[in-house]
Amino acid sequence: MEIHIANFNWSKIKSIEIILTVFIVVSIGLGINILLTDEHIYEHAPSHAYTLMLFTGAYATILFLKKQNGNLAIRAVFFMSGTLALLMNLDILTASNIPIFGIKGLSVEELYQHLYGSFYFDFLLVCQLLIFFLCLISKPSLSILKIKSKSYNSVGR
Repeated sequence: MEIHIANFNWSKIKSIEIILTVFIVVSIGLGINILLTDEHIYEHAPSHAYTLMLFTGAYATILFLKKQNGNLAIRAVFFMSGTLALLMNLDILTASNIPIFGIKGLSVEELYQHLYGSFYFDFLLVCQLLIFFLCLISKPSLSILKIKSKSYNSVGR
């Protein structure tokens, strides 16, 4: 079955899933790099370090279990990438209003410069957004677009 939307052949989903896997592996590597090299994350926001450990470990687990249930894995990665991108941006958006996120000793400007001045943080955020949108592309059932496939019954017609 081929589904064509905006001149794109959706039957070539396998290559999109390969690209998705590459971005998940890159995301795991970036998470590990941030955890190993960013001493400020442990000093100013240890809860963020634990959250990043959780997401990095979950991505690695899903990557290994992807062969058993690919559909469930794509859905889990979809929700995880969206959640992580949202959490990464909530640091800045709520730093001055809600001090419960464990950011101690940094002003909003210092936090902004530290987070968005870091290549690894920026690239991890971009990876999460790309993973999120690649999940939408690879599994159209996740998107709000309803795609109807035509099935023909040859008996009686």
